[in-house]
Amino acid sequence: MRGTRGLGVFDLQKIRGAGLEKAIRQVPAAVTIVEAASGEVILANEEAKAMMRRMLTAPVPSRLEDFRDLRDAGDFKLYRPDGDAYELEEWAVMRSIRTGEEVSDEEYDYVAADGTRGTMRCDASPIYDDEGRVVAGVLLVRDVTEEKRAEERRRYDAGLLENIHDAVLATDARFVLTAWNKGAERMFGWTADEALGRSVIEVIARDYGDEELAQELRELTETGRWRGERTWYRKDGAPVQAEGITVALRGGRDETTGYLCIMRDIGGRREAEERLRESEERYRRLVENSPDAIAVLAEGSIAFVSPAGARLVGAGSPGELLGVPYLDLFHPGSRAAVEAGVSRALGGETVGPFEARALRSDGGAVDVEVSAIPIVREDDPAVQVLVRDVTERKRDEEALRASSRRTENILESVTDAFYTLDHEWRLTYLNGRALRFASQLAGEEFTLDDLIGRTLWETLPATVGTSIEDEYRRAVRERRTAVFEYPYPGGGPIFEVHAYPSEQGLSIYFQDVTERKRTEEAIRARTLQQAVVADLGLRALANDGLGSLLDDTVALVARTLDAEFCKIVEVLPGGEELTLRAGFGWQEGAVGSTAETDPQVSYTLDASEPVIFEDLETETRFEPDPVLLSHGVVSGMTVLVPGRHGPFGALGAHTGTRRVFSVDDVNFLQAVANVLATAIERETAERELGEVREAERSRIARDLHDEALQDLAHAMTQAQIVHAAPAGEETANRSVGLAAALTRVEQQLRGAIYDLRLEAEHDKPFSELLASLVELHRAMAPDLDIRLDLRDGALEGPLKRVGRETLRIVGEALTNARRHSAARNIRVSVSTSDGRLFAEVSDDGRGVHPPRQPSPAGGVGIKGMRERARALGGELKIESEPAMGTKVRFEMALERKREEPESDVRVLLVEDHVAVREAVAASFEREAGFEVVGQAGSLAEAHRVIDEEGVDVAVVDLGLPDGYGGDLIEDLRAANPEAQTLVLSASLDRAETARAVQSGAAGVLHKTAHLDEVVGAVKRLGAGETLMPLEEVVGLLRFAGTKKDEAHEAHRALESLTPREMEVLQKLAEGLDSEGIAETLHISVRTERNHVASILTKLRVHSQLQALVFAVRHGAVEIS
Repeated sequence: MRGTRGLGVFDLQKIRGAGLEKAIRQVPAAVTIVEAASGEVILANEEAKAMMRRMLTAPVPSRLEDFRDLRDAGDFKLYRPDGDAYELEEWAVMRSIRTGEEVSDEEYDYVAADGTRGTMRCDASPIYDDEGRVVAGVLLVRDVTEEKRAEERRRYDAGLLENIHDAVLATDARFVLTAWNKGAERMFGWTADEALGRSVIEVIARDYGDEELAQELRELTETGRWRGERTWYRKDGAPVQAEGITVALRGGRDETTGYLCIMRDIGGRREAEERLRESEERYRRLVENSPDAIAVLAEGSIAFVSPAGARLVGAGSPGELLGVPYLDLFHPGSRAAVEAGVSRALGGETVGPFEARALRSDGGAVDVEVSAIPIVREDDPAVQVLVRDVTERKRDEEALRASSRRTENILESVTDAFYTLDHEWRLTYLNGRALRFASQLAGEEFTLDDLIGRTLWETLPATVGTSIEDEYRRAVRERRTAVFEYPYPGGGPIFEVHAYPSEQGLSIYFQDVTERKRTEEAIRARTLQQAVVADLGLRALANDGLGSLLDDTVALVARTLDAEFCKIVEVLPGGEELTLRAGFGWQEGAVGSTAETDPQVSYTLDASEPVIFEDLETETRFEPDPVLLSHGVVSGMTVLVPGRHGPFGALGAHTGTRRVFSVDDVNFLQAVANVLATAIERETAERELGEVREAERSRIARDLHDEALQDLAHAMTQAQIVHAAPAGEETANRSVGLAAALTRVEQQLRGAIYDLRLEAEHDKPFSELLASLVELHRAMAPDLDIRLDLRDGALEGPLKRVGRETLRIVGEALTNARRHSAARNIRVSVSTSDGRLFAEVSDDGRGVHPPRQPSPAGGVGIKGMRERARALGGELKIESEPAMGTKVRFEMALERKREEPESDVRVLLVEDHVAVREAVAASFEREAGFEVVGQAGSLAEAHRVIDEEGVDVAVVDLGLPDGYGGDLIEDLRAANPEAQTLVLSASLDRAETARAVQSGAAGVLHKTAHLDEVVGAVKRLGAGETLMPLEEVVGLLRFAGTKKDEAHEAHRALESLTPREMEVLQKLAEGLDSEGIAETLHISVRTERNHVASILTKLRVHSQLQALVFAVRHGAVEIS
């Protein structure tokens, strides 16, 4: 369809005038004319209208633009062949009227309003006016859905035909080839181009004459069908044996229009038939010559038997056995099994082989192996039976079993995995343990048959090119034994390998030492951690400054834990902000920075326990800290650093790779935090004590300045006046004032001297110093009635720190009452009860509300008293009401019982780690009342100290180089019946704790315990206290008793063995098998087995290996 010119201004009249309307209406396709200017459909034939009605549910639009709304509303859809939407601007007629494009055979898919799918093919041409302008467009559309489907079916049928393996060919009525598939090409060697158009008789040569061909053609034309097998020839002359089927193709008037032929190559089938005949002949000869008896059974009797069958039962010839009931040829004890097997075979099942006994004609019996196979015959079922004489094999098997038992006994005593290799690295033997390891490492379940003959490198490819291959090759090359450790690639187990070269190849023993290596590494890490904690404790004692200690701590912790980052975070006063006090691995400027929050640290402070995370990004307990994320932190842990009135802060360690922190890691970090807490507490206490001392000095100086010096100046003035004035009454009055002023100066100087003297009065009893204090205040205020109530036993002995600070608190309370209460009576009371100290100063003065209670001028007042009380770990309470007087009460727990020992507690430290031992010793040296009389790193050294020195309390590590630390307790008690033992354990295992308590330990602490906790426990032991509740001790002793009962039962079981059974057990430990034991002990093998059975019964075990393990564990035998 080409563009039309000369219509001028386009309208329907001109179309009609040009004679086009009639022509358009007669076109057998949908034709539409669209005006270019308006896009209006000005003419559509009936085909076009009918097509649009099928497509749409709405009325057919008159303008192209209206189709867009219908499409958007889902009334119909158009798609390009590639699946994209066929937009209105892309329609063929739109392109023609807009650009003048000629469109031919353009296809698109549609979905009609009723869901019908199909394909349209369209042509479009522009219509031009006289001046060459496009005024309209003609669109011709054909629905080619059925045409496309028919074409697809033809392609499918053609593909099906091409893919049939058989030769398929077709001819016309004159036998000229019209179709020739790939199968025909393969069968006859002619391509389709060579065969088509030629006579089939010319293309496919035959091995028979024209007369037979004529006969075939007659049969085909008369019946419309021919089938037969023939030999034809390929293009290259090679014969082809094939089966052919030819049918006539009929036309509409039942005339023959051609022929369809399918041909199948049967050369392979004929060869198979020939092979079958040859196989039958070979089988016949095989049956006749087979050493095994072959028989066919039918209806309970022998229908056929081979010559070997006749020989087996002693018959003269096979014919003698025909018709004989087959069960008569078997031993009565085997007939039921044989009859059941034959019955199963008659049912169609292949049976056997199974063992039976056959009867010979001379009455003898023969061990045989029987198999039964069904013979399928329509009317006469039968069974073929194969009978094999296994007499010799049974003898060989028994000998092999005996040998295998000896080998198994030897290999059972080998706890290592064992395998052998030949010189081609092929596996020639594996014991069960090696087989299990191979399956585990390869990730595949192997049997012994799977591996024998395979190379080691094929079985475990991960070992190729690794150190194990190098070691094996070196052992073979240098013919020397190789012993080495091998970590299996990919994070697998660690093996200890022993490779022994021989003429046959290599014999390898190996064992999994992963747990041993992990234990060694854990011990090494734990030892290092303990040493680090001890070192930090010593550094803390050296008191080189808290800042230096914190910096050293983060570096040591990071290095010990192999962590990239470490930090110490302090909670600032108010608890709203945190500051990074010390850090390792952080960006420059991070240390010293302050933040309102650190999510992990805040969570740790709230939880009051260690917080550990393995993957920061997936953590759900707290929001990931941006600072940690910016440093690439993946895993970490944080522990609390304790403080006096709440947490000081937190200590954290972090890594840039995923890490699972162990319990030992957490304990180590917490132990370091405890050391820091001690150092921080000591620095805080020293600072506060310094402040108190400085305030005390300031108070004394102010008292001397404001009172003593003022009174002294007044006295000097009065003295000068008296000296200058004449004698008289006024001079006498001034002399009285001078005496009073000098008296006050004396009292004030005495008070100052008392306060200053307290620092040096270490040897005087507390009661004497308290009485001096009260007497001093009585002298200062003669008009006051100050009474002292000192109960017997309250802080007896030398003053020491508690007594000194208590005197300062009482003195400050007395000063306040004397100066500010306007009281007439003051009562001082000091007593102890239930391990607590009580000191009280009460007056009957005017009293005030506690918040408004005045602080004495020039003194430290209530603040000083509270600081001293807090430093002692006690509590200060002040009760005061107007006109009701004031009561100041101090209360604290005493660290010792009421009766203090007269001498220092003598301590022995038994620990094989020097750093830990010295750290504990330094802690005791800081405390008054202790004397470390000796340090020992072994049992031998400890015994020497016990023999030479008196010991009150021993701190003992259970794991010592030369024995069990608990064994020391009995010797310690023998030297001093009152001595106590505190055990330090690395595991706190219940069995180990029970054993220690049973040995006489008074308490058990973990090695990571804070040093102050160790000192506190020894204090309590030295004072006669108990560390463990009675019910816990009873429970541990019961547990130990259970273990002891088990051991007792084991020894009773061993004692029940006879001397001969003990000898057998020892020979088993030496690796002898049954025959070896029998020969060594001059007994029979049967007797040896009876002894072994008796041993297993008495020891309540199930195997020789279990019996050996039991005996070795309880010291009954030794492995040689």
